[in-house]
Amino acid sequence: EGREEELRHILHHELTHHQRHDLLLQWLVAGVVALHWFNPFPYLFRREIHRACELACDERAVLGMDHAQRQDYSRLLVDLAAGQPLPAGVLATTLSEDTKVLKERLLNVLGSRRPTRSMVLLAGLVAKEAVVSTMQVLYAAGSTAQLGALFTCQHSNSSILLSGF
Repeated sequence: EGREEELRHILHHELTHHQRHDLLLQWLVAGVVALHWFNPFPYLFRREIHRACELACDERAVLGMDHAQRQDYSRLLVDLAAGQPLPAGVLATTLSEDTKVLKERLLNVLGSRRPTRSMVLLAGLVAKEAVVSTMQVLYAAGSTAQLGALFTCQHSNSSILLSGF
Protein backbone atom coordinates (compact mmCIF):
# COMPACT_ATOMS: atom_id res chain seq x y z
CA GLU A 1 0.00 0.00 0.00
CA GLY A 2 2.82 2.44 0.84
CA ARG A 3 4.60 1.91 -2.47
CA GLU A 4 1.32 2.34 -4.37
CA GLU A 5 0.80 5.67 -2.64
CA GLU A 6 4.34 6.75 -3.54
CA LEU A 7 3.73 5.74 -7.14
CA ARG A 8 0.47 7.72 -7.16
CA HIS A 9 2.31 10.81 -5.86
CA ILE A 10 5.04 10.47 -8.50
CA LEU A 11 2.55 10.00 -11.32
CA HIS A 12 0.41 12.92 -10.22
CA HIS A 13 3.47 15.18 -10.06
CA GLU A 14 4.74 14.07 -13.48
CA LEU A 15 1.29 14.31 -15.09
CA THR A 16 1.10 17.87 -13.80
CA HIS A 17 4.34 18.60 -15.66
CA HIS A 18 2.74 17.15 -18.79
CA GLN A 19 -0.48 19.18 -18.40
CA ARG A 20 1.48 22.39 -17.88
CA HIS A 21 3.71 21.71 -20.93
CA ASP A 22 6.81 22.07 -18.75
CA LEU A 23 8.91 19.87 -21.02
CA LEU A 24 8.25 22.19 -23.96
CA LEU A 25 9.21 25.16 -21.79
CA GLN A 26 12.41 23.39 -20.68
CA TRP A 27 13.33 22.73 -24.33
CA LEU A 28 12.68 26.37 -25.20
CA VAL A 29 14.86 27.53 -22.31
CA ALA A 30 17.59 25.06 -23.37
CA GLY A 31 17.50 26.64 -26.83
CA VAL A 32 17.89 30.12 -25.36
CA VAL A 33 20.82 28.93 -23.23
CA ALA A 34 22.42 27.33 -26.31
CA LEU A 35 22.06 30.54 -28.33
CA HIS A 36 23.33 32.74 -25.50
CA TRP A 37 25.93 30.34 -24.07
CA PHE A 38 28.30 33.26 -23.38
CA ASN A 39 25.78 35.14 -21.23
CA PRO A 40 25.36 34.07 -17.56
CA PHE A 41 21.76 35.30 -17.30
CA PRO A 42 20.11 32.52 -19.33
CA TYR A 43 21.71 29.97 -16.99
CA LEU A 44 20.18 31.74 -13.99
CA PHE A 45 16.90 32.02 -15.87
CA ARG A 46 16.96 28.26 -16.59
CA ARG A 47 17.50 27.46 -12.91
CA GLU A 48 14.64 29.73 -11.84
CA ILE A 49 12.29 28.30 -14.47
CA HIS A 50 13.08 24.77 -13.27
CA ARG A 51 12.53 25.80 -9.65
CA ALA A 52 9.22 27.48 -10.45
CA CYS A 53 8.00 24.45 -12.44
CA GLU A 54 8.79 22.08 -9.59
CA LEU A 55 7.13 24.30 -6.98
CA ALA A 56 4.02 24.70 -9.14
CA CYS A 57 3.74 20.93 -9.73
CA ASP A 58 4.23 20.21 -6.03
CA GLU A 59 1.54 22.73 -5.18
CA ARG A 60 -0.94 21.12 -7.55
CA ALA A 61 0.07 17.59 -6.50
CA VAL A 62 -0.68 18.24 -2.82
CA LEU A 63 -3.89 20.13 -3.46
CA GLY A 64 -6.61 18.52 -1.35
CA MET A 65 -4.19 16.45 0.73
CA ASP A 66 -4.37 16.46 4.50
CA HIS A 67 -1.27 17.12 6.63
CA ALA A 68 -0.34 13.43 6.95
CA GLN A 69 -0.46 12.95 3.17
CA ARG A 70 1.64 16.08 2.69
CA GLN A 71 4.19 14.63 5.10
CA ASP A 72 4.25 11.39 3.07
CA TYR A 73 4.78 13.41 -0.12
CA SER A 74 7.60 15.34 1.56
CA ARG A 75 9.21 12.10 2.72
CA LEU A 76 9.05 10.85 -0.86
CA LEU A 77 10.86 13.99 -2.09
CA VAL A 78 13.61 13.45 0.48
CA ASP A 79 13.88 9.74 -0.39
CA LEU A 80 14.16 10.50 -4.10
CA ALA A 81 16.79 13.17 -3.47
CA ALA A 82 18.72 10.68 -1.32
CA GLY A 83 18.60 8.12 -4.13
CA GLN A 84 16.19 5.62 -2.54
CA PRO A 85 15.12 2.91 -5.02
CA LEU A 86 11.69 3.12 -6.62
CA PRO A 87 9.34 0.25 -7.37
CA ALA A 88 10.37 -1.96 -10.30
CA GLY A 89 9.55 -0.46 -13.68
CA VAL A 90 9.34 3.15 -12.43
CA LEU A 91 11.68 5.61 -14.08
CA ALA A 92 12.05 9.03 -12.51
CA THR A 93 14.57 11.79 -12.58
CA THR A 94 15.83 13.22 -9.35
CA LEU A 95 13.20 15.70 -8.36
CA SER A 96 15.67 17.86 -6.44
CA GLU A 97 19.34 18.09 -7.13
CA ASP A 98 19.79 21.27 -5.12
CA THR A 99 19.37 21.19 -1.34
CA LYS A 100 18.10 24.81 -1.25
CA VAL A 101 15.38 23.95 -3.78
CA LEU A 102 14.53 20.77 -1.86
CA LYS A 103 14.17 22.75 1.37
CA GLU A 104 11.97 25.32 -0.37
CA ARG A 105 9.82 22.56 -1.87
CA LEU A 106 9.42 20.84 1.51
CA LEU A 107 8.41 24.08 3.22
CA ASN A 108 5.99 24.82 0.39
CA VAL A 109 4.41 21.34 0.54
CA LEU A 110 4.06 21.39 4.32
CA GLY A 111 2.52 24.86 4.21
CA SER A 112 5.05 26.56 6.45
CA ARG A 113 6.68 28.75 3.83
CA ARG A 114 7.54 32.22 5.03
CA PRO A 115 8.25 35.10 2.68
CA THR A 116 11.95 35.36 1.94
CA ARG A 117 13.91 38.58 2.36
CA SER A 118 14.12 39.00 -1.39
CA MET A 119 10.33 38.63 -1.73
CA VAL A 120 9.74 41.24 0.98
CA LEU A 121 12.25 43.56 -0.71
CA LEU A 122 10.62 43.00 -4.10
CA ALA A 123 7.16 43.71 -2.66
CA GLY A 124 8.50 46.91 -1.08
CA LEU A 125 10.04 48.05 -4.35
CA VAL A 126 6.84 47.35 -6.26
CA ALA A 127 4.81 49.30 -3.69
CA LYS A 128 7.28 52.21 -3.84
CA GLU A 129 7.14 52.28 -7.63
CA ALA A 130 3.33 52.24 -7.55
CA VAL A 131 3.28 55.24 -5.20
CA VAL A 132 5.90 57.15 -7.19
CA SER A 133 4.11 56.43 -10.48
CA THR A 134 0.79 57.59 -9.06
CA MET A 135 2.40 60.79 -7.80
CA GLN A 136 3.98 61.42 -11.21
CA VAL A 137 0.68 60.91 -13.00
CA LEU A 138 -1.14 63.26 -10.65
CA TYR A 139 1.57 65.87 -10.95
CA ALA A 140 1.71 65.58 -14.74
CA ALA A 141 -2.08 65.96 -14.93
CA GLY A 142 -1.77 69.37 -13.31
CA SER A 143 -3.29 68.28 -10.04
CA THR A 144 -0.68 69.99 -7.91
CA ALA A 145 -3.32 71.22 -5.49
CA GLN A 146 -4.76 67.72 -5.10
CA LEU A 147 -1.27 66.27 -4.70
CA GLY A 148 -0.40 68.86 -2.08
CA ALA A 149 -3.64 68.06 -0.24
CA LEU A 150 -2.76 64.37 -0.25
CA PHE A 151 0.59 64.99 1.40
CA THR A 152 -0.37 67.75 3.82
CA CYS A 153 -0.74 66.68 7.41
CA GLN A 154 -2.83 68.84 9.74
CA HIS A 155 -1.16 69.17 13.13
CA SER A 156 -2.78 71.50 15.67
CA ASN A 157 -3.17 74.87 13.92
CA SER A 158 -0.21 74.47 11.59
CA SER A 159 0.07 72.61 8.33
CA ILE A 160 3.13 70.43 7.70
CA LEU A 161 3.94 69.59 4.10
CA LEU A 162 5.35 66.04 3.91
CA SER A 163 6.53 66.14 0.32
CA GLY A 164 8.97 68.37 -1.47
CA PHE A 165 6.29 70.26 -3.45
